[in-house]
Amino acid sequence: MLRIAMVGDHACIRVVKEALALKARGHWVEILMSQEPFGYNRFDRMTLWHDRNQLIRSIRDSRADIVHVHNEPDWIVGAARAATTRPVIFDIHDLESLRMQTQPNADEMEAFAAADGYVHVSDACKQRADLTHPPHAEKPNCVLPCYVNEEFYPQDPPRSSPDSLVYEGGLHSTQDTTKANGQVIVNMRSWMPVVQSAIAAGFHVGLCPATPLEDFSYVNAGAAVWGPLPYNVMLRSLRPYGWGLVGSSYDMPLMHAAMPNKLFEYLSQGVIPVVYKATAAANFVTEHGIGVVLNSLEDWSGLSDHAELRQNVLTARWDWTMERHIDKIETLYSQVLDLKSRIRGIPVHLAQDDDLGVPV
Repeated sequence: MLRIAMVGDHACIRVVKEALALKARGHWVEILMSQEPFGYNRFDRMTLWHDRNQLIRSIRDSRADIVHVHNEPDWIVGAARAATTRPVIFDIHDLESLRMQTQPNADEMEAFAAADGYVHVSDACKQRADLTHPPHAEKPNCVLPCYVNEEFYPQDPPRSSPDSLVYEGGLHSTQDTTKANGQVIVNMRSWMPVVQSAIAAGFHVGLCPATPLEDFSYVNAGAAVWGPLPYNVMLRSLRPYGWGLVGSSYDMPLMHAAMPNKLFEYLSQGVIPVVYKATAAANFVTEHGIGVVLNSLEDWSGLSDHAELRQNVLTARWDWTMERHIDKIETLYSQVLDLKSRIRGIPVHLAQDDDLGVPV
């Protein structure tokens, strides 16, 4: 058994997914967050922090053998390194330099230098990190997409409607955002062009936003808006829908590389992914015959073979549970602990049930 500190800022569900799977394997898991995540009371310890100094103190007080840090933001990794000599893992949800198409900033550079090992959400994101931060490739790495925990899988999903389409996750009504320097960029969370096109093609569209929307734009466009909802309730709300949107309305390098949470959440509930402008996700659903790639908003004809695709999803979805793949992180932990022990010339500390002291 290892003692693991899952550290992050906002309450990202990826943190909870990994933590629940590690708990199921018998590890002791604590959560250090600036907000209470879903299911926070299921872990061995929960600490809220509000600034860098408090985070550093919390990590120093931690009982963990491994400090597993989730971005964003990236500065948390540097803070963890300042707080402890124990192994620090960098779980890269979102590579800032890929999102913004800029050179890595100081926080990202520090995070890669400070970490002892790395977890990536896709092969494409790992390849970008290898290119942008070459020394990173010499340290232990693994790729673990945002799979869903088995406890959230319905054994027998309800029948779904082939003329219904759902989207869950970050959602904004506005299509453009103006930066302080006057540069106008598209908002990657705006799905209005796709929603309008789907409704025009005859689909009933439901939206489950992660946060409250600013206005009624999507309702006025003809969509039903549900949420925000607790994670487990949100998953259940997906089940009656035939199709689930993945990607972005716009060409965004980050989305082309990503394997989003929602892709595997749809699959877990028996919903067929519809991928738009997301290359890595498109390759995944095509390879396994479990989804449709939407190449144009003028052509929804690919969403015709609902029955066969749904059966493929219902059969194959159990291959992509977090519990079936969490050993990738356990292997990474072992590699990092072994390297640390050899560098320091002392045995690896593995916590026992009766050992509640802070590891050396």
